[in-house]
Amino acid sequence: MEDYKMLVNFISCLILTGAFTAFLIFVFGRKNSKIYSLPFPQCLLPKVGLAFCTAGALMNALTLSNPAWTEVCLNFGLAVLFSWAAYFHWRQFVKLKQKKAKKTKYK
Repeated sequence: MEDYKMLVNFISCLILTGAFTAFLIFVFGRKNSKIYSLPFPQCLLPKVGLAFCTAGALMNALTLSNPAWTEVCLNFGLAVLFSWAAYFHWRQFVKLKQKKAKKTKYK
């Protein structure tokens, strides 16, 4: 049972690392992102927070920690939530703007 718990946590942490990274890129990777209209501290804090979350998730995966089930549950939930958030942000903001840019480019 402990091996199963470690495997679930490892996979969750890998997914979290990817989801956090994708979310960082989708939010901060475009010059026209709405986040840059915020004052500097309000723009910097989410970037720093996401960077630390990304690093923490990657370190959890690399160390193959054996956490309590409560942490495994949290990591799994966060992996699902941030995977959805990254996909939603990409679909609603990145892909939509690319589609609009292509339409105006060819007109």
